[in-house]
Amino acid sequence: KKLVENLVGLFSAEREENKCFKPIVGILQRLSFSKEPRQQMIGLGIVPMIFKVFKNEGSELSGFTLQFLTAMMMNLSLKKESKPDFEKHKAELISIVIEHMTSENNQVRDYINGSIFLLLTSKPIKEEALRQKLDLIVKNRLETREDDMCSQQYTYILKRLTGEE
Repeated sequence: KKLVENLVGLFSAEREENKCFKPIVGILQRLSFSKEPRQQMIGLGIVPMIFKVFKNEGSELSGFTLQFLTAMMMNLSLKKESKPDFEKHKAELISIVIEHMTSENNQVRDYINGSIFLLLTSKPIKEEALRQKLDLIVKNRLETREDDMCSQQYTYILKRLTGEE
């Protein structure tokens, strides 16, 4: 318990990506696979902290940090207890999804697409996604993608957005 608490404290204290930040993100991401640490991380408010990192660092994030942050986001989105935090940041969430759903990094793309697929069960997030025209963006991506895995992910996301599932 103390480990997660200390790591989340360090995560929130770091103001920019540096050599101390990367291992913290990596360890937290790995811990987010396990039920108890994931619940504890949600309770300690890690979701808003993730959005703060995206806001402050954005395009300056290294590939490593981006990959591990998006993986942690997906792991956290598996728990219904995290949805209120994602809903509070729904506009930022959709902007991040739009920005990274076509990432050159396959893992980042898969984590982003997995996260949004899971979170579209939330009515406020779905409404925000439609407001930001995510459905049109996904349709466009479907028309221009040749990658089977991506096309399949986009199809599932579009079905969830349009209520066809």
